[in-house]
Amino acid sequence: MDTLDTKSKANTKHGTDHVGGKFTISLVSRDLQLLELCREAVGRLRLERNDIALLDPDQAQSVGADLLVWDIDKPNWRPRPRTVAANQEQLFLVSRKDLTEFLTRMPFGAGSTLLKPLNSRTLQIFVEQVVARKRARVSASTDSAASDVLQCLLMSN
Repeated sequence: MDTLDTKSKANTKHGTDHVGGKFTISLVSRDLQLLELCREAVGRLRLERNDIALLDPDQAQSVGADLLVWDIDKPNWRPRPRTVAANQEQLFLVSRKDLTEFLTRMPFGAGSTLLKPLNSRTLQIFVEQVVARKRARVSASTDSAASDVLQCLLMSN
């Protein structure tokens, strides 16, 4: 497993936010060039901290990450049961020639699909959207917790 740990400070003067804590990506692939592409795309984002892990497709069973990127490199690929957390997002990278067969085998709503070959800008835009959704979930859960505390205080008063 190859892991990249990048720490960078967000530029708050220019209004750039960052996700609190850590943002993790698990790339399930054997393609080292795809790993470099992920590093390049994520490196342009101003995240407080991010980790990219390269995992062997035959050994990845239950993966803990904010984003799972599956490099579908064989047309006969079949989804295997894996544990995916509720807030985990999945991205499947598929070649154009294998797209129709892949989509007929995948359960509806299992994740997003991008066509290969992939460029770093497309991947960057997708990761930005995932980060924004994570930020919204974190914000919503924080607001909900504050509302619950306020409700308890009001009831006890």
